[in-house]
Amino acid sequence: MKHALMIFFALLFAIGAYSQNTKGFSVPKAAENNVSGKTYALIVGVSKYKNPAIPQLQYADKDAMAFYEYLKACGVDTFNIHLLLNEQATDGDFWADLIDIIDKVQKGDKVFFYFSGHGDVESKVITQDAYLLPYDAPKVAYASGAIDIHALKGYLATLSAKGVQLI
Repeated sequence: MKHALMIFFALLFAIGAYSQNTKGFSVPKAAENNVSGKTYALIVGVSKYKNPAIPQLQYADKDAMAFYEYLKACGVDTFNIHLLLNEQATDGDFWADLIDIIDKVQKGDKVFFYFSGHGDVESKVITQDAYLLPYDAPKVAYASGAIDIHALKGYLATLSAKGVQLI
């Protein structure tokens, strides 16, 4: 829950900083974005978890959907947006969608990565590895079905190395 709130407040801060000089919030038109390449996104929002031992959230899926709608309003092609909400946000689907984006992107493209849901550390090992919890995450032994932050950073670094702007 703490991680979901941190992500939510970071997004609110970014939106607030963007709209400081205008009253209200406006979405720029696609032609004003000055993007030379294509834009892709992987958006994940998990409020409901398969394992009842993992606390449910109220707004993670709604926040992810709001970000999806924002990208759509900015003119991002919906075929390039991977949206995983609740039951769709499994560990396997997450990695499959990330690999699909990595296979498609080219130098000059832009990729948005957005995750709203629980995160946790594996307290059973001395390294206390960090994980994002997909819908089907286990309550313990996260290495067997949660999103390893260290592995995720490797994939995201691959995007940057390809000359892709990662947000």
